[in-house]
Amino acid sequence: GLDHKTVGRFRGDLEGRGEIPQVEQRQGGDGKTYKFTKIVANTKKEEERATNSLRVLGDDAPDKALDLRKAEGLVRIKRAKERREARNKPVLLPDDAIRIVHGDFRNLDIVDYSIPLILTDPPYDRGALPLWTDLADFAARKLRPGGLLVAYSGAIFLADVYAALSAKLQYHWQHILLHAGGRQMVYDRHIGSRYKPILVFSQGRVGKLPMLQDVIQGVGAEKDFHQWQQNIGEAIHFIEAYTKAGDLVVDPFGGGFTAAAACFRLGRRCISCDIDAEAVQMGLERLAQERERRE
Repeated sequence: GLDHKTVGRFRGDLEGRGEIPQVEQRQGGDGKTYKFTKIVANTKKEEERATNSLRVLGDDAPDKALDLRKAEGLVRIKRAKERREARNKPVLLPDDAIRIVHGDFRNLDIVDYSIPLILTDPPYDRGALPLWTDLADFAARKLRPGGLLVAYSGAIFLADVYAALSAKLQYHWQHILLHAGGRQMVYDRHIGSRYKPILVFSQGRVGKLPMLQDVIQGVGAEKDFHQWQQNIGEAIHFIEAYTKAGDLVVDPFGGGFTAAAACFRLGRRCISCDIDAEAVQMGLERLAQERERRE
């Protein structure tokens, strides 16, 4: 009446103590014959590590001899896969879990130090530079400890943007988004630009994060809902990496409301706003389309 994992664990203990003979193979429930996984251990400590590795791997252990380092590497891979699956497991949230708001982000009523991720795309022109100071202040107050601000930026005023964010937040990294099409001409700087910076700042020290590449190959523009709309694949990339199911993501500059659409697909809560009433209406229509697609 016991499952095969329990039997295997006790058999391994008995074999290790020499109370029953070791066998070279086993017969599975499918009638096929399988070899046992073996890990060579030279010390008592290595034996404990090997036993623990076999226990974690279970049926995923390969039917062959392994060295201890290889077995523990397989354990790390399996646990990383389990974490990804748990983080990205779809969650059905209530209809009001995605909020699209007409208004200024500085007036949003959100509990301080509660947001794990702010993902946004502010305007890039010189006149919008003061917004970066306000965004830094907002993020410093609303991000939870270790929370992240991920923000698209133009390159031309990058020094000003860094200065504004660094006044309140801690620099973490910069990702490079490569343009899928041709270059963008910046005539007053005599530059043909083929990338866009995506800046990552944090509220204090950051905990353990998944490994990401810092160069992202763009796949082309999506402008169905807004002239400055970003590709949803990029939003999904960061939301999957930096949040788990049910987490809250905030986008202070909704625009095409790509972050809201990505959150709906991934089972994250979202608050996204814009001061442009027409953009908000388009965002509501986009969210309605996402719901229809799910149904």
